[in-house]
Amino acid sequence: MKKLTFSGLAIALLTLISSCSKDKENDNVIGDCLIESVTIDDAKYAVSMNGNQITKLEVATGSKELITYNYNANNLLVSQVHKTDDYGYYFDTLIYNSQNKLIKYISYQTNAAGTTRTFDNQYVLEYNAAGQIIKETDSTSHEKDIDIYEYTYKDNKITSIYSYTYNHTTKKHTERAKSTVEYINNKNNLLKYYQLPSFVFIGSFYEVFNTEYLISKVTDNVLEDDSETVLQTIIGEYKYTFDQGNVTSITEIEDGSPSKIIDLTYKCN
Repeated sequence: MKKLTFSGLAIALLTLISSCSKDKENDNVIGDCLIESVTIDDAKYAVSMNGNQITKLEVATGSKELITYNYNANNLLVSQVHKTDDYGYYFDTLIYNSQNKLIKYISYQTNAAGTTRTFDNQYVLEYNAAGQIIKETDSTSHEKDIDIYEYTYKDNKITSIYSYTYNHTTKKHTERAKSTVEYINNKNNLLKYYQLPSFVFIGSFYEVFNTEYLISKVTDNVLEDDSETVLQTIIGEYKYTFDQGNVTSITEIEDGSPSKIIDLTYKCN
């Protein structure tokens, strides 16, 4: 599974402009609620908004982490500037097609003034005729190896993911895994206004933010490089808490060990 990065969490939050429900949890009735704060790894991040757009994300205490966002006339996020505690500055740019689908995300290391840029990595997205992401290519600054994720759908839900690393020199697939995805009946209040690919979300938890229903389990079968022999099976189960239909926390349980992924608070009118 992919690991959480601060930038990944930051863009993920752009999808969390969510709704309040005045009825039971899985009714998902749209109301007037916005994300107020998010807590991960015991660090609390304050969210600044302009209408339905997140304009700034910063650590409430004990850090200089800061991310600011820029939008175009179509209200699409086109760039972000990320100031980190330990790794300097990053500038990320997002490129869309004529249907306003994200097709490329490029990240650069930069300086405080934004006058220098060094390529860090990029992600390229491919879609099917229904507008669903079917392939994601992660090209880091290590040009020989790229990470590829292929998604299969059934009933408008992701049912399987094939992930592997491709080496341009050897032409081989390594670090192969096939994953299956299961769901609960609760509708997903987290995604209301936007769809982004897995790399901008928590770990490889693409599905939580991009499906109508919340995920209950992801089973990863790690394969041999040259066969379908399963070397290891990793099962991740996901538990949620709710307030007025809004997801307020997500916990991952792997090998019987629970780990809190995220806590969310909302401000509702």
